[in-house]
Amino acid sequence: MIEKFRKKLMDPSVKELKVAYFGGSITQGAGASKWSETCYRALVTKWLRETYKDKEITEINASIGGTGSDFGVYRMNLEITGRQPDLVFIEFCTNDSVLENCGIYEEGMIQNLRRDLPDCDIVLVETITEPMYKRLLKMETIESVENYERLSHKYGIDLVNIGAEFVKRVQAGKGDFLTYTNEGVHPNDTGYSIYADKIIDYLKNVLSDKETDVLPKTSMVFCKDMDCQDFVYVNDDSFYQNMGYAFADEKGKKITFEFEGTAVGIIMHYCKESGKYLYRIDDGEYIERDSFDSYCLTFNRIGFLFFTRELKPGRHRLEIVAKGEKDERSEGCKIKITAFLCS
Repeated sequence: MIEKFRKKLMDPSVKELKVAYFGGSITQGAGASKWSETCYRALVTKWLRETYKDKEITEINASIGGTGSDFGVYRMNLEITGRQPDLVFIEFCTNDSVLENCGIYEEGMIQNLRRDLPDCDIVLVETITEPMYKRLLKMETIESVENYERLSHKYGIDLVNIGAEFVKRVQAGKGDFLTYTNEGVHPNDTGYSIYADKIIDYLKNVLSDKETDVLPKTSMVFCKDMDCQDFVYVNDDSFYQNMGYAFADEKGKKITFEFEGTAVGIIMHYCKESGKYLYRIDDGEYIERDSFDSYCLTFNRIGFLFFTRELKPGRHRLEIVAKGEKDERSEGCKIKITAFLCS
């Protein structure tokens, strides 16, 4: 939550606020008919100025096309922290999708901002391109996408997945990537408007001064209390709440979870023997994930992951399938799930 920024907006003694946009060509506005008017950055700034007319909103455009976080982390002192913004949108997910070890630089930017500008709020912006979409359809892992989700949880930073709006429309048969972009990468004015609307909807929600019931009902369903299907329940009391876990490591083994709500996730084990798995919601595309990461090399741990918080209200089904594959550093292909989360 960008609570510090919200409080400054509500404080009548604060007259000026600076909003920085830090990213590549999509944040710069490549593909828009007028970079200074019709890209998502310009549209979001316009909304802020029109909504908060008593404030002077200064836009800091710190975007350079064709660059990733490996260059961005070195640009921060001059272009971000030195200009003292109150809110920073970080968008390097697309360019980082072809950058090896991008997590080092992405996390470095967040750590530098937290250290040098403790009163500045941060929002991660996840975009997508047609090449990235094709990789996801092939169930390939995109490191930058996984990093953004991991860093969002680790540092308590909001993540706005504006690229998901393109995917929703394409999968619903409402055109293809050339409907919303010029060449599968840079949005056209229609695409930028969709991107901007997603961020503005997010801002409307988090900047509201009204008390709202964001999560009217939350549930945690433990595997010990449900049918684990192809997974095998193991009564191991060494992990979370002594609740054991549902286990599989063979290709094709499946567990499903039906729930009512708009969000779904899992509590799972990350260990030296963790493997890869597929998930899908309802009848959507299978997406690959890996329950092994670099931290598993030194210790086992319990963790949680939300697959989505943006479903339409109603009845849904989450399906998880063991892939029987692993990271080359892992000692096994094990998938261990303790509980499902939904709201």
